[in-house]
Amino acid sequence: YYMGQIAESQERVDDAIAAYRKVDGAPNRLNAKVRIAVLLGEQGKTDKARAELHALQPSNAGEAVRLFRAEAEILPRADDYNGAMQVYDRALKEHPIETDLLYARALLAERMDRIDEVERDLRDILSREPSNADVLNALGYTLADRTDRYDEAYELIKQALALKPDDHYVIDSM
Repeated sequence: YYMGQIAESQERVDDAIAAYRKVDGAPNRLNAKVRIAVLLGEQGKTDKARAELHALQPSNAGEAVRLFRAEAEILPRADDYNGAMQVYDRALKEHPIETDLLYARALLAERMDRIDEVERDLRDILSREPSNADVLNALGYTLADRTDRYDEAYELIKQALALKPDDHYVIDSM
C-alpha cells in the first residue's frame, strides 16, 4: 500500500495501480481498491473505475458509504454529473441519515446549478445538526452567491462565524 502511495506521489500511476493491486489484507485493502478506482477515473477509464468499486463487498455501513462517495466523485471527471447524482440518490436511499452523503450531494447540486436541491439537502442536515458551522456557512454562501436572499445568507454566515470565528472559509463568506 505504501509503495503505491509513493508511486502515486511521483506520478507513476501505472506503478501505483500495480502496487495497490498487491494489497490483499486489512487494514489497507479497501483504501488500495478505492485508490485504484480513483486513478483509473483520473485516466478517463470511468467504466473500469466503477467496475473496481462495484466488485468490492463492504463489510459495514461506513465502507458502503465510502464506496458510494468514491463512485460519485469519479463521475463528474467524466462530465457525468447526472450519473453522480444518481449514485448519491441511491446511496441516500440505503443510508438516509448519512449527513456526509447529503452534504456531498448538495455540493454536486451546486455545481449543476440546482440551487433548490442544495438548499433542501443543507437544510435537512441543519434540521439534525443546527450548530454545524460548515453547513451554515455553505448554505449562507450559496444563498449570497446564487440568490438575492442576502439577509438570510448573512444570518446563516453570522451563526457560522460565531461557532468558528477563526475559520478562513467562514471569514471569506462573511
